[in-house]
Amino acid sequence: MDSRYPADRRRRFGSLLGTLVILLTLNGCGQGDKPLEISLAELVERPAAYDGRVIRTRGTVRGFDDPRHYWLEDANLNRVGLTPEDRIAPHLGRQITVLGQFSYTRDRGRRLRVGTIEDYDGRR
Repeated sequence: MDSRYPADRRRRFGSLLGTLVILLTLNGCGQGDKPLEISLAELVERPAAYDGRVIRTRGTVRGFDDPRHYWLEDANLNRVGLTPEDRIAPHLGRQITVLGQFSYTRDRGRRLRVGTIEDYDGRR
């Protein structure tokens, strides 16, 4: 997109495009390729084993403002970064289950591009 479109519109488009890619990936999966149920502890212990895989995991959304970023964390402080930020921000402080594509690189760390947010801890 070019500069004629406002930044928030470009971010929304990017978020929608990312969600569409994840959903298409899930739709194309065979029976043996269902999303993996993986704990945050397992993702921290063996991140390379899950790089590029569609996973489901659970934790509490935490964040930091400068620079703005969000992560999913368990009681033992195992953490995975979450994107896109605009979809995650409303869930700050909530325990959620997410489905998305996990990625890992040495320089960027552990990241989960969230496709769906499946449930909450009941707080609204």
